[in-house]
Amino acid sequence: MSSVVKVKDIAYINPKSNIKRFEYIHYIETSSVYDGSLLSTQFLDHDYPSRAQRELSQGDILISSVRPCLKHNYLVKVNLDNLVGSSGFIQIRRKSSQYLEQYLYYFLTSEKNIAHYDIVANFSQTAFPTFNKDLIEELVLPNISLEEQHHIVNTIGSVDDLIENYQQEIDKICELLDKSLLQFPNRVEISSYNPKIIKSGIESFFNSKEYLDTSSVEGVNNISVGEKITISKRPSRANMQPVKNSVWFAKMKGSCKKLIITADDSDLTNHYILSTGFQGLLATKELPLSLLSAFVISKDFDVQRDLNSVGTTMAGINNETFMKMLVPQLSAQEIEKFDKKYSPLVKLLSQRRKKIAKLKTIKQQLLQKYF
Repeated sequence: MSSVVKVKDIAYINPKSNIKRFEYIHYIETSSVYDGSLLSTQFLDHDYPSRAQRELSQGDILISSVRPCLKHNYLVKVNLDNLVGSSGFIQIRRKSSQYLEQYLYYFLTSEKNIAHYDIVANFSQTAFPTFNKDLIEELVLPNISLEEQHHIVNTIGSVDDLIENYQQEIDKICELLDKSLLQFPNRVEISSYNPKIIKSGIESFFNSKEYLDTSSVEGVNNISVGEKITISKRPSRANMQPVKNSVWFAKMKGSCKKLIITADDSDLTNHYILSTGFQGLLATKELPLSLLSAFVISKDFDVQRDLNSVGTTMAGINNETFMKMLVPQLSAQEIEKFDKKYSPLVKLLSQRRKKIAKLKTIKQQLLQKYF
C-alpha cells in the first residue's frame, strides 16, 4: 500500500447518475439519516424533488455537505430498487479493495474530519454552512493493513449494532403508540382537551447549556449535537425551557422532529435549551403524557399539523391554528385505561434514548482512539 493514499485514489466521488429513467424511486434526503442510522425513506412515483440526483448502491457513503456538524451521514446498507439520495450529500463509492467500506465510513465521519468539514463550511459564502467534494477528495487515508481495518470495524461496528437495535425498538414503540389510537375513530379538536401550551422564556443558568434548534432533532428523540450557549450569549430563538412530562414538536410544516420528555429525563431538562421553532405541551390529568405522546407521535398528527399550517415561505402552525387540529376522542375512563396500558412504553422510550446516548459517547471515544 502506498504511503500516501487520498480518498480520490480509492473511491469515486459523486459518480454520474441517470435518475430520469426510473419510473419510481426510494428517496433519501439529508434529514432522513443521522450518524449512521437511516431514519426513513420516501417512495415517490412522480414529482421527484430537484435534489434527487444521487443514484445509490449498497456500500455507498453519504456525507452531508450542509451543516456537517449535524452528522447527517450514512453508509448505505439497505437494498432497495431505484434508491436515490439528495444532492445535499457528497457520495463516495469505493473503487479499490485497499480499504473496507465501513472503515472508510468511520474515517470520513471521525470527529477530526467532521470538525475539519465544519471549519471550512463556516467560511463558505452561502446561506447555510457548506463544503464541496474537493475537501473529501484530498483527505489522506491512514496507512493501515486490512487486518487492522477489520479489527477497528468489528469493534466500532459492535457498538453501532447495539445503537441500531435500540433505535429499532424506539421505532417499534412509536408504531405501537400510533396504532393504539386506531381504536378511537371519532375525531375532535385538540382544544377540547384543554392542552397546556408551554410559553416561551427560560430560567437563568450558570456556565453553559446545549441549544437544540429544530435541525438538531430528527424523528422521535433522535438528538444530534447542539450549540453551546450561555445565558448572555445565545441565539434569540434559544428561548424555550424543556420541562419534565412534556412533549415537543417542530411547528414548521413537513417537519418530523419530536421530543418526549418524561419525569426521568433530567439530562434534557438540566442541560438543554430549545428553539422557539418547537411547540411544547405539558402533560395534565386530562391529557396524560402517554396519550399526549401518542397524539404527537402519530402520522395523523403530522397531517393535521400540515393542514393547519399558515404562512407561505415558512409555513407552520401557531397557537390558534394548533387548537383546531383534530385528534382521537377519548372519554375520561378511556383516557385512564389508555394511560395505564401505554405509559410503560413512554418510559421505555426514555430509557432507550439514554442508552443510545451512552453508546454514542462510547463510539466517539473509539473513533478518537483509532482516528
